[in-house]
Amino acid sequence: MGEEAPSRKISIMIFIRFYLSLSAIFFPFLLFADTLTPNIELKTSYILKNQPLTTEQVSEADPAQVNPHLQKWIVTRKLEFLGLTTFVIDSAQFGVRIAALNGVTEGLIRPTGPWYRPWSEFPCEKLPQFEFSTSIGVQYAAVEASRLWSDLLEQEKWSLALLLSRVRASSEKGARSEGLRIYQEWFDRLDFQWRRRVREAARMEEWKFYLQESSALGICKQKHLSLPSVSAKFQMESVSTGPAPQISQLLARAPVKLWNGLFSVRLNLKIGDRILNGRFLIDSGARKSIISPTWLENQGIYSAFIQRSKVLSQHVTWSGQWPLEGRLAPQAHVDAVEISGFKLPLYEFLISETDFFNSPNFIGSCCDGVLGVDFLKLFPIEFHSQAPAEIRIWPQKNFHWSEVTPWVEVSISENETLVSSCLLTSDTGLKKKVLRGVQWATGLDGSLWIHAPWQAELKSNASKKGSLFCDSIGIAQNFLIQFPEILGESPLSTRMPAISIGMQLLSRGNFTFDLPHGRLWFSKEALGQGEHKNHSGLQVEYILQAGERVLRVKEIQRGSPAYSLVQKGLKVGSILTQIDQQAAEDLDLWEVNRRLAGDAGSIVSLQWRTKVGLKMAPLVIE
Repeated sequence: MGEEAPSRKISIMIFIRFYLSLSAIFFPFLLFADTLTPNIELKTSYILKNQPLTTEQVSEADPAQVNPHLQKWIVTRKLEFLGLTTFVIDSAQFGVRIAALNGVTEGLIRPTGPWYRPWSEFPCEKLPQFEFSTSIGVQYAAVEASRLWSDLLEQEKWSLALLLSRVRASSEKGARSEGLRIYQEWFDRLDFQWRRRVREAARMEEWKFYLQESSALGICKQKHLSLPSVSAKFQMESVSTGPAPQISQLLARAPVKLWNGLFSVRLNLKIGDRILNGRFLIDSGARKSIISPTWLENQGIYSAFIQRSKVLSQHVTWSGQWPLEGRLAPQAHVDAVEISGFKLPLYEFLISETDFFNSPNFIGSCCDGVLGVDFLKLFPIEFHSQAPAEIRIWPQKNFHWSEVTPWVEVSISENETLVSSCLLTSDTGLKKKVLRGVQWATGLDGSLWIHAPWQAELKSNASKKGSLFCDSIGIAQNFLIQFPEILGESPLSTRMPAISIGMQLLSRGNFTFDLPHGRLWFSKEALGQGEHKNHSGLQVEYILQAGERVLRVKEIQRGSPAYSLVQKGLKVGSILTQIDQQAAEDLDLWEVNRRLAGDAGSIVSLQWRTKVGLKMAPLVIE
């Protein structure tokens, strides 16, 4: 035993010496790491402002807010960093740190108005009902939103410190620049997380107040009827009585090319020192605008050059034909976007192929990209489908048409499509069927498209026609109902909304998407018009003949206006060379059918080939 004690002491001393040697090696690094990841002090405060909230103020104070016309409260957030300093890591490297963050949130509340309901209408449901709010209740929601922001800052300030601790730059200026970039990306990520959580969480806190208050007042002791449904249109601010905007106030007007009635415009995109010009389809079914990688590469820009490597890819959508959760596409950043010389505040795009329309029915293919909901919500945008077709971009502030111009409320849905609470009535033969909710789709060339869950029931309708009403306004009377084939999950698979409205119905006249104010304006004259269809009895098609794109007569209906041309030599298989003095090879099939529908007049001049030469005759459309 006596001999073992010294050996144990020696072992302990060796261990201590080994531990001290390791400490001597690593302790300076531990101290150094601690200096690189200091604690960031956080100060937060909340102020409820007395200033009444308006739709205009929502857009000005929080441009990223979706559906400003529906917001009963907002919380603005200002976050300042204090004590941004650089320091020397070694003779060749500099680091950066932030000492503190100061967060100030301000709540703004709607004043008394139609958006609030009396306590007598409280539905006593455990889960929130969209229609019910009070001015006091929304104050609780604003406070909860502010608290969530403060909690998120407290939870994530360490990640900012950690990210800053990794900065290594060869100069103080470089370290500071990198620190600012990291801070902005960190803030954007927190902003995204907060927006994703705040609406539901704040609404639940607001509803908790209603339940507690109703219990204290004894409101829910008696049996209650369901909350009376009130359209969002009648909970909005009134249309301004001021003068409508004048052409002199236009921000931009851009000529368009129509593809099956769908609008496309020319854009200039700046990438580095290059200016690229391309044609972009306007599609309200696209969540985010898109650029074709093939178009980029054809102009010497590799898509990888503009990709945001640290940003997650997103699912691509395009109206009803693409899956709701379609292919994943990387996000890209461009330096500037211009339309007819006007700079758009649009910088982020998805990268995905956008080859939609091809020969022989079309002269060329479309398009180099897509402008989606992120474009449409920037400004009020007016669509002119009559020649010369164009779009007009108006200033956002106080925009409105006259008090007699019909409009319906339109919102951006959770899956980022444009929807309204409309009703479609259709006679199934047994009873009238009513479908609720529409999706406005500028990327669909049809009129009334029925979504998959309702198709079987409505296909029994012998007439296959229906009438659409939005907020008591008749949008369409006795229009043809369409039942598109739907493969997989897509916007046409949803049960609510039940209908998609395409450009065949929308473009009967001018219409204006005014998303900053939650309105879709229609031309009063257009609402009374029926479908623009080819009733001439002449059916045509484009084919490839010996490598040449030609327009061939497919059918001539007996007893139709076109049948009178049979006596003049026109027959099935004839090759049409001109329509109204325009070469057939320079037209798309959609343009030909619009002329045969009488859009350009009741007389259409036709020219076709015969064995002895060319023949010309007028087609009188009754």
